Amino acid sequence: NATLKEGNIPQNIRTALLKSDVKELQPDYLQKQLAEVKDDLEASVKKIVRSPQQADESIDSFLDRLKQRTESISKNIDRNDLAKAIANNTNMSKAEANKTIDQYMNLLENARMEAGKQIDKLEVTLKKAAQEWKEIKHEALVAAAARSALISFLAILSGAVLCCIAGAYGSRKTQERVDI
Repeated sequence: NATLKEGNIPQNIRTALLKSDVKELQPDYLQKQLAEVKDDLEASVKKIVRSPQQADESIDSFLDRLKQRTESISKNIDRNDLAKAIANNTNMSKAEANKTIDQYMNLLENARMEAGKQIDKLEVTLKKAAQEWKEIKHEALVAAAARSALISFLAILSGAVLCCIAGAYGSRKTQERVDI
């Protein structure tokens, strides 16, 4: 399970990639993308905690940003850009450069697939959490409505009991006056 860690990339290739102006060729590009996903998730969770009434909107917004980031990560790196970066910044022979490019492209593809899997897991987990949140919110609304209905029922029942008592008391008073 190869990943794009500093030790997996030969120093001369790492230096060549760092010198290139292509951000997707930077050795730590995928790690930065995953770190940004983590930071975005933390910010979204904090926003949800501060404003629970906007949780649905915050979750949907995060999922949209996650989808865009996934699409950005999954774009293929142009082999020609990689070859140009290596040719311009190393003194490798063409055969060495091609072999190195093949190795790096395989390493990059494996790392990209692993990053994609992590993001997919996060998306599934977040969608599940969002669904659970909606169910909890619905149950809370139902429970609040049930409590409200119960309170209303008890208030009506109390009112009816009081009316019966007042009616009985009033009837007795009326009968006492008639008897006098």
